[in-house]
Formats: sequence, structure tokens, C-alpha cells
Amino acid sequence: MNKIELEKVSIELLAPHIVLVTPKNDCIIEVEDIKKIKETNLKITNGKKYGVISYTGINSSVSTEGRKYLASRKIEKNKLAAAYIITQLPQRLLFNFFIKFNKPSVLTKSFSEQQAALKWVKKILANS
Repeated sequence: MNKIELEKVSIELLAPHIVLVTPKNDCIIEVEDIKKIKETNLKITNGKKYGVISYTGINSSVSTEGRKYLASRKIEKNKLAAAYIITQLPQRLLFNFFIKFNKPSVLTKSFSEQQAALKWVKKILANS
């Protein structure tokens, strides 16, 4: 399947059952955006269990409400793992805050490069 472009992100199937989400630069991801992303993830994986690898866009972030929604059980349908590739210090600090205070219901971890994230997601999927 080719890349799917949404208003604030692009989504593609990176490997079987692994979705790559790449936010566009200079945007704020809101709850409605997350719902569209989730719907697209389920479509691209044919409703099967999957993992997500997500980059962080330059000068992009997730709203407070969006972070709460991302951490909730509402978002977890069929998603087993979420790996975030973070290269900027402000985003790493925000991610650490997200993990500590929002406590996501899906296994969530940050990485500095895609290969390590892919290896981790594949391991989670293999053990499910």
C-alpha cells in the first residue's frame, strides 16, 4: 500500500503489521487528528494487531488533550506497541513527561533511530 497523506501526517505500512507515522512540520496534533490516524492505521493493517513507529515533526507536538487521548484505552484497539523516534531535546522532554504523567496503556518507548525502534516493535509483536 502506498503512503496515505492526512492533513497533519503521512502514514505507510513499513513492514507487516507495522505502521510508520510521520507528522508534518510545524503542526499541533489534536484529538480529532489522532482519531483519523487510528482509523487509517486499522485500515492499512486490515484490522489486525499492529505496532506503530512515529517520528516527531520539526516544531510539531501533540496537544494536552491529544496526549491524554493517546494514553487512554480508547486508542489501544489492536495497537500493541508505540515507538517514537525523537531527535530534538524539547520533544524528548515532552515525551518523558507524557510517559511519567499520562502513563500510556500501550507499551511505549522512545528511540533515536528507526532501526532500533523497528527491532523493538517486531519483538513486541512476535511475543503477542
